[in-house]
Amino acid sequence: QTQTRCGEETETELVRVLAAPARYLVLGRVTEQEASSQQAAMSSLLPKKIYVLDCGGQYCHLIASRLRKHEALSVIVPCDEPLATFADAGAIIVSGGPQSVFDPASMRVDPGLWQLPVPILGICYGCQMMCRDLGGSVEEASVGEYGPATLAAQGAGGLLEGAGGTTVWMSHRDRVVRLPDGFKTLGSTDHCPHAAVACEAGGKRLYGFQFHPEVTHSQKGEKMLGAFVDLAGLRGSWRMDDFVAQQIASIK
Repeated sequence: QTQTRCGEETETELVRVLAAPARYLVLGRVTEQEASSQQAAMSSLLPKKIYVLDCGGQYCHLIASRLRKHEALSVIVPCDEPLATFADAGAIIVSGGPQSVFDPASMRVDPGLWQLPVPILGICYGCQMMCRDLGGSVEEASVGEYGPATLAAQGAGGLLEGAGGTTVWMSHRDRVVRLPDGFKTLGSTDHCPHAAVACEAGGKRLYGFQFHPEVTHSQKGEKMLGAFVDLAGLRGSWRMDDFVAQQIASIK
């Protein structure tokens, strides 16, 4: 367990450096022009990123690590990052968190995020925020879900392929009760009628899970995240072993 934990921390640090401004990647002082040039050179070597937006949940880094296992470059940023940050995004995941859409002080994304032309997955609070921003309804349920639940999949294929009847991990009180226009339900549980949702109308690729696919308690969670990577066309686009070669090339 210690080795696994240290390995994930090292991996997270390396990816954080990858996404850092160029002036932090070269020893000594550099001018703004040099830094900009170095950043442009490095960016041209990197594939599209999957941005993981941090909404304060404890599993944000775990989501990013799971994505890297599918050989996609994932980078964690605060959920209130300006939209310009995502110019090189290949996909976006809005993570969960101990927030409520009913609390004005809760962390929020820019509502324009949902209009970006890349696949976007909202997890738990991220799903609730997406549905509410786009015109759906969220309510505080009379019964919360904390722990395992059985997922009933509606239809076959897509992100939930092979997940029907399997266990997913829930940790929520609020829930989506009415979907925005263009959305459909992909899966439900006994206490959550819209446990997995999607909107693919008009070229959109918006998806939401009320459960947490990143934890091992969700039996098919790893496969679901892999399907999202495939949907974005990013599987195999980046490997940790490429890190040294990319940095040498960017310095040259």
